[in-house]
Amino acid sequence: MKRKAKIAWYFYVMLLIPIISSIGLVLLSESGVSTESTLFVLIVFALVLSSFVNSYYKLENDYLLIKLGMLKRKIPYQSIDKAEFGKSPNVLKSSFNHVGIVLQCGMEVMVISTTDDQAFLDELSKRMEG
Repeated sequence: MKRKAKIAWYFYVMLLIPIISSIGLVLLSESGVSTESTLFVLIVFALVLSSFVNSYYKLENDYLLIKLGMLKRKIPYQSIDKAEFGKSPNVLKSSFNHVGIVLQCGMEVMVISTTDDQAFLDELSKRMEG
């Protein structure tokens, strides 16, 4: 089972920053801003954009695959102690109202948000038991 990641509003704000910076640097490039600065901002923009376009969660046979942009992480089902629907225990993320599937793997706690959290959680729970 593969589900696209749900994108929170504050990620869209993060996406706007490099766009506005790029436009500003292009406009200022005629007045002395270097091409290297403009190129750097465009590369940062491409990296941020890739994390939006290519983010998903996939339930493989033996592990949960988390793909966020260019980052990939495999979490074996047996290492997941608890999976439940809820709010992030992280104070910073809680202030952004980060709600989704809360995964506890030992001391590490993470929240993932898919396009259909309940169906994904149901299937994940089955794989954790089996």
